[in-house]
Parts: sequence; structure tokens; C-alpha cells
Amino acid sequence: NRQAPRSTARERSSDPGSELRLGLTAGDSIGVLSSPAKCCHPLPGDDIVGFVSRGRGLVIHRKDCSNLDALDPSRLMDLDWQAERTRRYEAVIRVRVVDRPGALRDVASVLSELGINVRRTSSTSDLSTSEALIEISVEVASHRDLVRALDLIERESVVIAAY
Repeated sequence: NRQAPRSTARERSSDPGSELRLGLTAGDSIGVLSSPAKCCHPLPGDDIVGFVSRGRGLVIHRKDCSNLDALDPSRLMDLDWQAERTRRYEAVIRVRVVDRPGALRDVASVLSELGINVRRTSSTSDLSTSEALIEISVEVASHRDLVRALDLIERESVVIAAY
């Protein structure tokens, strides 16, 4: 099971304290002031836990976040995502490719076919290895969408690695 890039995904919202729709593991629905943790950037589909903070409301962390050990366990609560496909999250995909004309187009066409919006791109070439690194900021609805995009990108003949 492929992990999403750990430090590159974040919620797209003009209000960093915007309300997320979450469900408690007990099945109750809650609507609270919440924000994704900046350390682990959780996406729908990730296993998550909430930390009741002072002043920031509920801060949502991935369950595998290394910062959880430093938090007061009595202020943690198990959470899960409700199905909400309208919210989009920004993630950065990094793709190492053979440096040749059309490499960016090949990668971008995979994203286009999946209906994934591209927000920004940048690339750097290494003439000594004939490779390029392409960084693409995309909007996805879930962790699963990100993993699927990475899997399909890696199938392109020009791609050396996608992460």
C-alpha cells in the first residue's frame, strides 16, 4: 500500500480554520473548527486522529505522524473521514523522467485523463544524467486518488520514478 508524500499535501482553503466534516469512530457526526496538521498533512483515506488544542480547535493528524508522541494522549480522539468528495486537497507529486521533449506532456496527460487539476509545475534538468525532476502541484479529493495518479504516472515509459 503506497503512502502519500508525507510533507507535501495540504487542504485547499482560503480559511486555515475552515470546518471539515468528520465522523467519530463511534459513528456520530460532528462539525467543529478544525484544521489539518502542518507536520503530516492528512488526506481523506488516511488513518487519522484528532488533537484537541487550545486555540486552534481540533488539529487532525495522520495516525502515523511522528509528532503524536509529544502530545498529551488524553487530548487525542480517534476520527475517520466522512465521504465528502467536494473538498480538494493540494499535493505535490515529484517525477524523475528521462530528459526529452514531451516528458512533461506525457505526465500531464495522465493527470488530465484522471480529471486531476494541475495548479503549478516546475522542472529542473541534469545534463550529466539526462534526467529531469518535475514537481507538479495537483488537487486531489483523497489519498486514493493520489496513489492512483502515482501508479499510472509510473507506467509511462519516460518515467524513472514518481513519488
